[in-house]
Amino acid sequence: MRIFKPWMLHIWAISIAIILWIQVHGEGEGTLSLDASIQLQGLPEHMVIVNNLPSKVRITVQGLQARLKTLQGQDVFIPLNVSDLSEPAVIQRAFNLEDVHLPAGLRIEKVQPDHLELQIDRVVTRTVGVHPNFDLPDQWEVQMVSVKPAMVHIQGPEVWLESLTSVDTLPLKPTLKTGSFEMKTDIVVPAEKSVHLEEDKVSFTIKGILSKKEILAPIPEPSLKPMPIHKQLAEPYSQEITEINQITNNTMIIEPYSAEVQEKLPLENMKETP
Repeated sequence: MRIFKPWMLHIWAISIAIILWIQVHGEGEGTLSLDASIQLQGLPEHMVIVNNLPSKVRITVQGLQARLKTLQGQDVFIPLNVSDLSEPAVIQRAFNLEDVHLPAGLRIEKVQPDHLELQIDRVVTRTVGVHPNFDLPDQWEVQMVSVKPAMVHIQGPEVWLESLTSVDTLPLKPTLKTGSFEMKTDIVVPAEKSVHLEEDKVSFTIKGILSKKEILAPIPEPSLKPMPIHKQLAEPYSQEITEINQITNNTMIIEPYSAEVQEKLPLENMKETP
């Protein structure tokens, strides 16, 4: 077996080092833009960020081309230290690029945006009622409803829970059958960020009596006919009624506004004709 002389080993080592240097530095330097995830660090348990923050920022990395080719966005995290936030406030917080871990030979030149606005609030717990949300046709109704448990503990930012008095269940659709019913359901937690049930798993039991509404036939409105209106005369008048008496052929006159009948001929002179 041939044994290399010591001076030959030194030559081989120098040659390998030169080849590696050429591979790394031969392409020169460049820049690369990519999206990196934001990583919150040190937020106290009793505090919460209530405004919507971007999940990623755009960074520009400069360095050796060979290193840039292997750099992936999921490998880079931009830390944001919030461990000093202990009271509700609205602050501007810049990124500390010195805390970003990159492969040797790479550095961050720019971050967009370079700072974030943070709205900090306390985490509180509220006890609110549970409101059953029924989804029924118009002709059906529910009576004697009970909810168990009737109250629930909600945890979240104080600014969002201070006016909350109740939470709805998921839409309830019992079988359309007259009589009592019982069903299990969950509640709808408000959509705001960081609002959740204090307990991990809570099931709600809804009981009630389902019945059809009594629909009364409408009562027809009476049809009112207009009453005739008699015109009053402004001046008094006289009316002569002439009646031929088929017995005596006498004429009688009835004066207006009088209840008495005046005869022109005495009654004793009236003779009945057979």
